[in-house]
Amino acid sequence: MPSVIFDTVLYTAEVINTPSRVAMDLSRSRERLTGIAVRPIERKAEAVLEEIRLRDEARRREILEKPGCSPENRPAVYAAYFQTYQFYQAGKKEVSDPTSLTVVDEASP
Repeated sequence: MPSVIFDTVLYTAEVINTPSRVAMDLSRSRERLTGIAVRPIERKAEAVLEEIRLRDEARRREILEKPGCSPENRPAVYAAYFQTYQFYQAGKKEVSDPTSLTVVDEASP
């Protein structure tokens, strides 16, 4: 998958608009585009984290179901899930604004 899917935004402002409204609309558009750019990272993270969660759950169940195991003998907590979560969150934070050009067009009545 290419690192940049898009790099230009065409924004057509309403006929009657304020500069702050245009700025707010442009900011929201950039946030949406950034959201599109991070979706592959989020999907991969969800799949990997679910796999880790299921593996850890099976390991805990196996330990707790052993004869003679008491609730005080809790299985050790592995940091793999949290470390993996941090890894993917860092990847999402590295995604910057994917737009390099914003064209603002004034609508005509």
